[in-house]
Amino acid sequence: MLTLKLKFLKALYKFYDQYAKNFSSVCTPGCATCCTHNVLITTLEGVHILFYLENRGKLRLLEKLHSTNYLRPSVTPNQLAHYCIHKIEPPEDDSFIISPCPFLTNGKCPIYEVRPFNCRSLFSEKKCHLGGEAFIHPLLLTVNMIFTQLLEQLDNSGLYGNMLDVLSFLANEENLAVYMKGKTPNHTPGLLPNKPLPGFLCPPEHQLEVEKILKEISHIEREGKNINQCIKLVY
Repeated sequence: MLTLKLKFLKALYKFYDQYAKNFSSVCTPGCATCCTHNVLITTLEGVHILFYLENRGKLRLLEKLHSTNYLRPSVTPNQLAHYCIHKIEPPEDDSFIISPCPFLTNGKCPIYEVRPFNCRSLFSEKKCHLGGEAFIHPLLLTVNMIFTQLLEQLDNSGLYGNMLDVLSFLANEENLAVYMKGKTPNHTPGLLPNKPLPGFLCPPEHQLEVEKILKEISHIEREGKNINQCIKLVY
């Protein structure tokens, strides 16, 4: 099942990368202003990165993953959606600082090929250093949220949190073995259990476009199985 989920993960990445080409971006190789230690991922994305490093003999890069006072989320994307749908004020994240991603090497990403969605979806229509933050088209921001919800649903028995915590967790052989058996790992500081999809966070003006995207995604198949068998796509 994990192998199938990884194939669906790659398919969603590929779909998103192609879709995002419809939006302008000024990001170029070596542009790393947005590459910080506050990247949030699922355990499925973490396994994808871990296997990539292992297959290329680069597990030593995990030794670089040390930082302090980084973002540890108080809710998952689907928890946030639940709060918003039911008009409940979500809890705030603890304060944190912004520092460069520990993976960065000479301004470049050594895991770029398998970078998680949080990195994959962060690019800007204007130079970030000019305004201090990325400028992303409002529609793409909505689509980004939809995909983070889908990825959490895909990794339904896994965890969500900062990439530093997720990769450190999976680097432990016992933790990895439990996860690969499809079981929900025990509570780990900094990590949250993934939650089921309660509905999508989508403003009315983007509804038709999101419905179109979900319909296209619903046709994705791997190993003779449809993606609907892993995630809920009904809008």
